[in-house]
Amino acid sequence: MGKALAVLGSLVRLALAASLVWICWQDQPSIAARDGFETLPPFDYWKEADTLLNQERFSEALMVVDEGLVAVPEHQKPLTELLAAIVQEQGRWMYRFQQLGRGALSGTGDDLESLTGAVVADLFVFGDVRDLVVQAGRRLRGEQTDPIIVGLSAGGILLTVNPAVDLGGALLKFARRMGGMTQSFARHLGDALKRAVATRNADEVAAIADDLAALSKQTRPAVALAILKHVDDPAELRLARRFAEKPGGAFALWLGQRQTLTWLKVSAGNEELMIKAARRGRAGFKYLAEHGTLMFKPHPLLGLLKGLYKGNVPALLVALMREYADIVLGFAAGWAAYEVALLLGRLFGRGARARPEPLPAG
Repeated sequence: MGKALAVLGSLVRLALAASLVWICWQDQPSIAARDGFETLPPFDYWKEADTLLNQERFSEALMVVDEGLVAVPEHQKPLTELLAAIVQEQGRWMYRFQQLGRGALSGTGDDLESLTGAVVADLFVFGDVRDLVVQAGRRLRGEQTDPIIVGLSAGGILLTVNPAVDLGGALLKFARRMGGMTQSFARHLGDALKRAVATRNADEVAAIADDLAALSKQTRPAVALAILKHVDDPAELRLARRFAEKPGGAFALWLGQRQTLTWLKVSAGNEELMIKAARRGRAGFKYLAEHGTLMFKPHPLLGLLKGLYKGNVPALLVALMREYADIVLGFAAGWAAYEVALLLGRLFGRGARARPEPLPAG
């Protein structure tokens, strides 16, 4: 009877150990996905910046070099040499003055100098008057006018606001003219302008302009406009502004584009992940798109434990499970092997030794 109970106990413990092994084994694909992400090669900052330099996208090239100097300090010499080349190329004064004037007069352009001219003009009444005259001419010719340009220009003339908001409004107009604004964002901005006219309160528009101005100060105006191309509403712009304040955040927004914003909207805890992905370049974001769901699948054990806890305990368990998943699996496998050996010993081992016969008396 005692042996039967011992065998039954071994069977129960073996079943528990085997169940634990099975549960932990389900997390192996997730572990493999996370390990694969960590082994991605680092981003080639020099090559990317050199490509941008050849395209005369100087602000973006400077941002990539700045990020590379932080992310891979061992490549400081080639990046520093490239930085000097970018600054030298950007500093061709005759070209800059020509493009500055073209941007100021037309309010359009596709490079830093044109953008600078357009924005400087918009910081003064000249730029707002210029845009209203252009829109009025379109109206007289029977062409379609842009209510967003009209609203921002009229606001720039009639309202007295701080320089940061003026800068943001100028950048918004430039983005609108150059097709650098999503239809969704334009719709939200247009609605905000309508509400400002109806209520005679421009605080909402001023907040949007301030967010874009702050983003441009964290990066550079051209970089901020490149990020704005993927922003769908003012709430995302505010999210981008805050994320850009983190080291590497602006670069992750610029490189990851829409994907970065989507991950940030899912959870604020993905900020460090976006920075880490950006340091692996576009391959990092591609890997997340393909394996992200698998990488962040909760450990199966949490399904058994999460109902017992509240507050920060589940987050702590997630971190521990991810960090020590292999150890937990090894423990479970070792426990199962021990129980198997113990069970086999009880089933097939020698029985108790027979008592010796008593010696005859005398």
